[in-house]
Amino acid sequence: MRTFKFSFVCIAVLVAGACSSGSSKSNAPTSTTAPITKASYLAKANAICTTMNNRVTALGDPGQDRFRLATTIDKSSEIIRQTLDRLKALPTPPGESAKIAAVYATVDKVLADTPAYSAALRGTSQAAADAAGRKLQAEQDAANAASIKYGLTVCGS
Repeated sequence: MRTFKFSFVCIAVLVAGACSSGSSKSNAPTSTTAPITKASYLAKANAICTTMNNRVTALGDPGQDRFRLATTIDKSSEIIRQTLDRLKALPTPPGESAKIAAVYATVDKVLADTPAYSAALRGTSQAAADAAGRKLQAEQDAANAASIKYGLTVCGS
């Protein structure tokens, strides 16, 4: 039985801002948020991906058992989904939203197709599992490449 490497991709965004307060004639405080820089975004995103990768690694190696592999993939996918959903709501560096959205889209595709692979692993057809695995691996390779190209080197590893 051939099992496909299932590395996990995480795209992370973080909020970085500095608040300043001042006073107006009404003594009402004001605040401004400095935009996050790409360098800061990348440093924080890669740190967040390290944490996510550690959580996935902690699930352990399922070995050659297809059912254990399917369960591990489902759990890993949920870790990635939770992280990605939470981080998508956060701001991105100015002018980078479209690039980051494109990376998100590649990860969303992996997450959308992961259940088909785990279901195929639980099924009786090795050929179906292999086909689903090849498709998912190609999508994952594309997501990893997009992450790395943007600078999310930990996320795309």
